[in-house]
Amino acid sequence: DAGHDPILERMDQRLAAVADELVAIRRDIHRHPELSGQEERTAGIVAKRLTGLGFEVRTGVGGHGVVGVIRGRGEGPVVAYRADMDAISSTAPDAVSFRSETPGVRHICGHDIHTTVGLAIAEALAAVRDELPGTVKLIFQPAEESIEGARGMIADGVLDDPSPVAILALHTAPLEVGQIGVIEGMVLPGLDVVKITLSGDGDLEAAARAYADVFSQVSTIGPPGPDLTIAGVPEFIFAYASGAEPTGEDSWVVRGFVRASGEDQYSRAKSDLLARLAAIGLEGVTHEVEYVDRWLADTINDQDLLDASVPTIRSRVGSSGVVVTRAPIPYFAPWVCRTRRTTWLTKARSRSARGRWGPSSWSSCEQAPSAAIGPARLLGFVGSAGSKLPAAEDADSDRGACAPSAYSRAVGWMFWFSRKKLSGSYLVFSCTSPCQLSP
Repeated sequence: DAGHDPILERMDQRLAAVADELVAIRRDIHRHPELSGQEERTAGIVAKRLTGLGFEVRTGVGGHGVVGVIRGRGEGPVVAYRADMDAISSTAPDAVSFRSETPGVRHICGHDIHTTVGLAIAEALAAVRDELPGTVKLIFQPAEESIEGARGMIADGVLDDPSPVAILALHTAPLEVGQIGVIEGMVLPGLDVVKITLSGDGDLEAAARAYADVFSQVSTIGPPGPDLTIAGVPEFIFAYASGAEPTGEDSWVVRGFVRASGEDQYSRAKSDLLARLAAIGLEGVTHEVEYVDRWLADTINDQDLLDASVPTIRSRVGSSGVVVTRAPIPYFAPWVCRTRRTTWLTKARSRSARGRWGPSSWSSCEQAPSAAIGPARLLGFVGSAGSKLPAAEDADSDRGACAPSAYSRAVGWMFWFSRKKLSGSYLVFSCTSPCQLSP
């Protein structure tokens, strides 16, 4: 009975003993956010903590990535937990006493929490090392927001020696305190990227607007409102023009993306979009379309691992503590190119002195596609696991939805259960996407 497992109770006791330290670590990381590829300070905190707990520690993996390995006394599989460490460029309000001290950089995507959860898992597992069957590998990934960290870590051998059979992860989410969200199948759609180059002696700025408007005509759902949820949508196409800008005296570029709930929807969106673009006829304007299918791969949960883990989670947080969604989330983080000014998309469009226009919270960018991870089964969770913790009463609280010890309890239980049940090697799926739940 996982509800009365003495090993889990010892993990709980250890986490309760270090709860204040974990809160302090989270707040320290929040105060000192670091952009993708610059996570040196955060990586140092992680490496020092893991070393003190007796983990085998490797630093400089794929940049500032850190890997910690703890080997139990008993035989068993290798299971990994992955956390991202980087922050994003933003001047969004940071209405807490431990607000960012780095101008223009914020931990508003939850990576400070994800990192602290990883350290809390390390504390819990170190407390039961002698009874641990198998090995746990903690992966602290840099450069998630720029979609470069996963590739770099894989190139540096993060999936080798030892090779995990399963990777678990979580993401903060707008759930009630005490709840964990579980998504079956596709968690988040990938991304098709579209680049339209306009040239000629016609009115290119007006043409850019006309071509950009086609994206909304293809969509079956509109952009998100201010209150994002994790509600899934069974079938959707979300196409969006991310902006346009002049690239010379006689050329403009329009950029956009397409997300969809499945292959049929992706195919339909692509055909419809290309047909509508081809039908536009403007005097003095020619266009060229570059369409990259699945520039960012879908994030898909492994059903067998989900089925094995959910009963254990329910035994700890209760049936009401698990929220199951059977459809992908269109909006949890659709914004690949993050603004340097605001966080969330606004409907207003703005013009700058340079002539660039687009949704006011966007800036254009060039990024490489995400890397794939494997062989391992992937499982992601979202939510606020702390059923034993009081609800947050104000934005300054670490004891509610964002409590690191709350998350780590749930993930620690998942690890313990998974170590008993998992074996084998499984399929390759996408491992990284901006600000999203993805192992």
